[in-house]
Amino acid sequence: MFWRANLRAGDTLLVLGAAGGGGLAAVELGRVVGATVIAAAGGAAKCDLARAHGAHHTIDTSRDDLREVVQRVTDGTGLDVVYDPVGGEQSEAALRLLKIDGRMVLIGFATGRLPALPANILLVENLTVVGYNHGAYMGWGPGDGRDRHEPKTRAMCQQIFAWAAAGKLQPHTSACYPLEEFPAAMDFLIARQSTGKVVLRVASGATNA
Repeated sequence: MFWRANLRAGDTLLVLGAAGGGGLAAVELGRVVGATVIAAAGGAAKCDLARAHGAHHTIDTSRDDLREVVQRVTDGTGLDVVYDPVGGEQSEAALRLLKIDGRMVLIGFATGRLPALPANILLVENLTVVGYNHGAYMGWGPGDGRDRHEPKTRAMCQQIFAWAAAGKLQPHTSACYPLEEFPAAMDFLIARQSTGKVVLRVASGATNA
């Protein structure tokens, strides 16, 4: 949201998939920097969780119309930034709700469907759609990502830890599994039963293979 979508205080931020691991973190970080946060999640319980973690407004995507709610809570002015780990129809609807000079950052495609993002809308409204693959900054693939981006990633971690130490971030964990039950943890995640993070517990004294 900060490196790629340039989120600033005073912006209006829509977080799709707001009760997931990344989405709930995005809600908290948006609130910390002074953005107005609209959280979209499937179901009343997930919306309540997003609100408890800092969302100013929520959209229950299982029953609410995304466009209608955003237009209402923004008085028709629209969005500055969209954080999108979802894809599909929600992405397409969110794009059309961006203001002129609005930014959308693509994190993933949890719905399994790539969004159709019309180039003419990007041109006419001066919109920016960008991708974010954290692994590229951490050097998890080809290239020199780790060395080149190390100062920035280190500063990011220091800032996040400082906010957490100050009580401004409260990471939510919905389940904790021992490492040997990794398949069960993945099943829990894929079935969309989780909210926030799913944690794997490594036994004391365990060593890397």
